[in-house]
Amino acid sequence: MLTALAVVSAACGNSKSQTASTTTAPAGSTQSTVSQADLQKFVKVTAKGVTDTQISVDTIASKTNPLHGKYAEIADGMQAYFNMVNSEGGIYKRKLVIGKQRDDIIGLSNRPQVQQALASDNAFATFIATLMFNGADLLQNAGQPTFGWNINGEYGDKNALFGNESALCNGPTCPLPTGSFLAKKLGITRVGVIAYGVVAASIDCGKGTEASFTHYNVAKVVYKDFSLGFAEPDLSPRSPR
Repeated sequence: MLTALAVVSAACGNSKSQTASTTTAPAGSTQSTVSQADLQKFVKVTAKGVTDTQISVDTIASKTNPLHGKYAEIADGMQAYFNMVNSEGGIYKRKLVIGKQRDDIIGLSNRPQVQQALASDNAFATFIATLMFNGADLLQNAGQPTFGWNINGEYGDKNALFGNESALCNGPTCPLPTGSFLAKKLGITRVGVIAYGVVAASIDCGKGTEASFTHYNVAKVVYKDFSLGFAEPDLSPRSPR
C-alpha cells in the first residue's frame, strides 16, 4: 500500500511535501533559486479528481464476501497514511482524500462497481481490495491508475494497474518463491499446500506454490488439497482429495 501511494505521489507532484526551496540545474547550465510560491505555479494539474486543494481517490473492496475477510479495511490503512501526508502539507498543498468507498457485494463480481465509478466518480485513482478482479480491463482501457493487492492475474503486464508486487506467474511451470523462502527462514522441512477449488486462479496458485518446494528443494510437500470451498469450516489435516 505504501508503494502504491508513493506512485500516486509521484504522479501528482514528485514528492509528498516538496519542502525544498531551490532547484538544481543540470551541469553546465545556470542554477536558479525558486521560491515555494513560484514552484507552485509550475505544477498546475488538470487530471481527473485533482483540484487546487485536494486529490480524490476511490476504493472498491469486498466488504461483503463469503470468506468474511476484512477487505474493506483497506480504506482505514489508506486514511491513516493520508493523514500523515496531509499533516505534512499534502502533495503540493493538495490534501489526499478518499471519495467513494464501494462494496462489490459478494466479492466475486466488481465489474458493475467499476463501471459506476468510471461513469460518475471524479477520482484520480482507484484502490482495489477484492477477491476477484473482473473489472480490470475497464480500468486499464480507461487509463485509470489502479492499485491493489496482487492476487489476481489481471494485474499482469498492464500500464495502468499496479499490484503490491510484480505480476503473478501461476501454474506448475512457474514456481512461486514466497513459501519456500519462509520455509527456509523458519527451518521447516515438511509442508502442506491448500487452495480454493472454486476458482482457477487459486488452484493455479496452489500448483505454483507446490512447484516452488520441488524447484528450490527446501521442504517436502506431504499434504495438498486444491478443492476447498469458500468459507471452509474445517482446515484440519485430512486425506488429500
